[in-house]
Amino acid sequence: MKKNNVILIPTDFSEVCENAINHGINIAKFINYEIVLLHVVNKHSKAYLRKEKLQLEYIDNKLTEIAQKIVDEYGINVKTISKEGSIFSVIPQIASEINASLLLLGTHGKIGFQNLTGSFAMRIIYSSPASVLVVHKKVVSQGFKKIVLPIYNSKIFKSRLSWTVNIAKIFNSEVLIFKIFETNPQLIIEIDETIKYFSKEFEENKIPYFVNKAEKGGQFAEQLIEFSISNRADLILITTNADEYDPSFLLGPWEEKMIFNTSQIPVMCINPSIKNFDKV
Repeated sequence: MKKNNVILIPTDFSEVCENAINHGINIAKFINYEIVLLHVVNKHSKAYLRKEKLQLEYIDNKLTEIAQKIVDEYGINVKTISKEGSIFSVIPQIASEINASLLLLGTHGKIGFQNLTGSFAMRIIYSSPASVLVVHKKVVSQGFKKIVLPIYNSKIFKSRLSWTVNIAKIFNSEVLIFKIFETNPQLIIEIDETIKYFSKEFEENKIPYFVNKAEKGGQFAEQLIEFSISNRADLILITTNADEYDPSFLLGPWEEKMIFNTSQIPVMCINPSIKNFDKV
């Protein structure tokens, strides 16, 4: 099923969630997408309201205030939803109900009253029916100018191509392909074929790209993070569903290390089982 032109942004009204909203605005205004702001009313919300002596209506009023500001300043269509329950069930549920193309997730440590971080966020990423863009407190003021695209032997890389092309066109980005070091002749051929396929699309869309190769030895995840940092990347695109060819960085703690990297580089997590960003 084709996804709706909707970006879902959960918020607990913290600074990092405000940053997520700003990212959503930057994307939505370029591709004429609608934004849906969501607050999950849970025990943390209620504790915060009690502490601040606020009524439940504060949640809806705050959402409306943020939405109206976006409408007034950017002319973007914005809807708001507040729903009681667990963030682990409500966020994927709402994403499915509105058939969102993108879930924009702001994550943090103990700032904000819902503490959406680490393994908590991973649970939402894995269960999301939409692709997920994870952002932190760090602001990417000029948009995603440098996109890092890791390439290794996998049959699911094409699922990221439309996102990469469209984001690059939106922000006039350059794509930094980073391919795994491989010694198996057959795998080398398959990796090169994947890069050739991607390169053709980038050239047809006039997107500048560069191919870089990991050094022999070492964990690909660590090499990828170091490469992204040294090249001042603004975005890393990965897949969330592993297959038999995936290196260990897409599994468990390696994936979490990538998504919650210490340099706070935003990470786009693409679910290869869904088609969720047709070409603009």
